[in-house]
This record gives sequence, C-alpha cells and structure tokens, in this order.
Amino acid sequence: MRLLAAFAAAVVLLSAADSKLGKPLALKKPVAIAALLARPVSYVGKTVQVTGKITAVCQEMGCWMYLADDPGRAAKKRRLDPRRGARG
Repeated sequence: MRLLAAFAAAVVLLSAADSKLGKPLALKKPVAIAALLARPVSYVGKTVQVTGKITAVCQEMGCWMYLADDPGRAAKKRRLDPRRGARG
C-alpha cells in the first residue's frame, strides 16, 4: 500500500512539473533590475519583463516577492490583491 501511495505521489509531482501557468510572455527583451531602480519613473504605467532570482516570498498568500539580479540588487514586487487591499 505504501508503494502505491509513493508511486501516486511521484506521478502527481512529475505531472505538475510539466504544467504551465499564466499567459506566454509578450515582451521579447527583459529590462534590467538596475535600470528599474535607477529610473523607476520611466516605467510607471508600462508593462516590463525582468529576470532574476527570487530571494524571498510572502509566506501567507504570495502577495510579494524580492527579485535580485546577479550583482545582488533587489526589487520588491507586490501583487494587486483586492481581497486584502494591497496595491501593486
């Protein structure tokens, strides 16, 4: 019975690895985090794509995360969540 449960858990985990969430990225070129931090006003109201390493995440509802680039500069991303009154 344990073997069957372990096999079922493995199948679920492997199938989850292939699932894709959200829409495909529409932008082709990411904006550097350093550029965002240097001139944030230039990007107000614009959609941007960034790349980096997620270094911290809200443990309650995923309402924010810190994203860092290679030199270690970090930006905080907040999600708009009308249920909690947060602003993005």
